[in-house]
Amino acid sequence: MACLEIRVLHETPAITIAAAGPYCLGRWRDVSDVHGLRAMHEALLIWARSVDRFCASNVVDAHAIIRIPEDGRREVAKVQGSFNDQQAGLATVVPAKGFFSAAVRGIVSAVVLMSRARFPQQVFDDQRAARLWSAGLIGRTDGDDALAALATLEPQQLRAAQ
Repeated sequence: MACLEIRVLHETPAITIAAAGPYCLGRWRDVSDVHGLRAMHEALLIWARSVDRFCASNVVDAHAIIRIPEDGRREVAKVQGSFNDQQAGLATVVPAKGFFSAAVRGIVSAVVLMSRARFPQQVFDDQRAARLWSAGLIGRTDGDDALAALATLEPQQLRAAQ
């Protein structure tokens, strides 16, 4: 794979968004801060101007989904709707095992169905499966490698990559 530059688009203790070429990865640890969601949305809008199409993958803490307030849900829907023409796909990963996480994946799947996005969306319990699904959506062969590189970075490494 040609080395894609990793750029941190937004980072707080609750949300980290990074990109490598046309691939975007979000790590969602808490989505209760609506102001943080708005700041993240602004960062994504700026980044999206630099790419024609992109594929996004979100890794979400199962408890973060349950704690999201109503205004946070509206902000997340606004973020998703902003990129209908550019986004090739969205993989959402709730990686934990067990009944609670499976129930959260079911809730997220229902939200995906109701969102009526104009791009494919899929919910996963495994980051590798999400990367493999995402890799071919924009007709490139480096998707799995790029998303794998992004997924291994911890917040302090993301800061160093800037």
